[in-house]
Amino acid sequence: MRRVKSLPAVGERMPGFRLPSSDARRVDRDDYRGRHNLVVVFSGGHEEGAASALLRKLASREEDLELERALVLLVIPRSEAGALAFARRARLPFSVLADESGEAHLAVGAAGPEGELRPAVFVLDRWGTVYARFLPEGEEGWPEAGDILGWLEYIQIQCPE
Repeated sequence: MRRVKSLPAVGERMPGFRLPSSDARRVDRDDYRGRHNLVVVFSGGHEEGAASALLRKLASREEDLELERALVLLVIPRSEAGALAFARRARLPFSVLADESGEAHLAVGAAGPEGELRPAVFVLDRWGTVYARFLPEGEEGWPEAGDILGWLEYIQIQCPE
């Protein structure tokens, strides 16, 4: 059985991770520290259906994300080649990160008690603090893009610098 850590609570810093991305570089969550708010989507292997709808809506709101100084990172449990293929097929304007072993999912608690990967969506300020977290079950419980943008707007009001 794989070791699952607990989900970071609202107000806590999200554990760091360093993963290969679809644009041939390694991305560390701390690369954005102090510069960008983040929406981090851990797919848990659910890149279709409601997850896909959320990702497309976020992609269509790219200007709004930019106004809120935010970037989206999609973390999927696939190899680097699998992440690249998904990114090319999905044509998303944000980084797709390969979590082939699932360790990043486990590190943030995006897994069930037996270590099975599950989806999770986190909204972080530019220092990595969790402001909102969503834990979808299958097709249910995925946030709306407007909800995420609302949290990002709130973060900007709290931390306008």
